[in-house]
Amino acid sequence: MNLGGCDGCIDPTDSDNRGLDEAIEAISYITDKYKESYSRADMWALATLVSADLAITGGRPEGLHFPMRYIGRKDCTGADSK
Repeated sequence: MNLGGCDGCIDPTDSDNRGLDEAIEAISYITDKYKESYSRADMWALATLVSADLAITGGRPEGLHFPMRYIGRKDCTGADSK
């Protein structure tokens, strides 16, 4: 969802976001540690790419990887830790 120029804001009351609390909590220590350098949206994108990369076991096609091609997403002003 993009709200007025920010990316990655999660509305926990939106049914499309049902079940994300566990994943958000699992990487919250990382997003907190790097909050001065990267937005939560960038960290969530990176976590998604790493997860996709790690999901491929055995028989990986040569050269298949999931690079982070963009950094610079913005968190919403006044957004909380989720």
